[in-house]
Amino acid sequence: MGKIGHKNPPVESRWEKGQSGNPSGRPKKEISFKQGIADTLGNQMSVRDANGRTKFKEPLEVALINLCKRALTGSESTFFRYFKVIETLQSQADEQERVANERDPVVEKELKELGFKIQDGRIVRDEESPVRQRSNDQEPL
Repeated sequence: MGKIGHKNPPVESRWEKGQSGNPSGRPKKEISFKQGIADTLGNQMSVRDANGRTKFKEPLEVALINLCKRALTGSESTFFRYFKVIETLQSQADEQERVANERDPVVEKELKELGFKIQDGRIVRDEESPVRQRSNDQEPL
């Protein structure tokens, strides 16, 4: 029998080659309810169309289609719920568009100082700007 003691455990109790010291691994990270919903809505679902072909659609789109089908079958409460959902989604889309189209006055002022302006949502050179055009041989402004 070999030496047993510090840094020399008995042969029977040693780990086998390749055996993990933590077989159950790290515990899974807890996901919040909001994150779970975001992950679910972010993945596409496979759905069969009327011809039996599989298509991939967003979960929200599938839910709205199903809700619309139920609303059209005569369920009055589902009908009103469907239009309430549509109204809510439309108001959220309008708010997102409004925020996206808001202009920051500080940014506009800085662009104007550099000889640019915002036109149709894009940044373009302002031809009427008093800022002189710089050629390659001129010193930086």
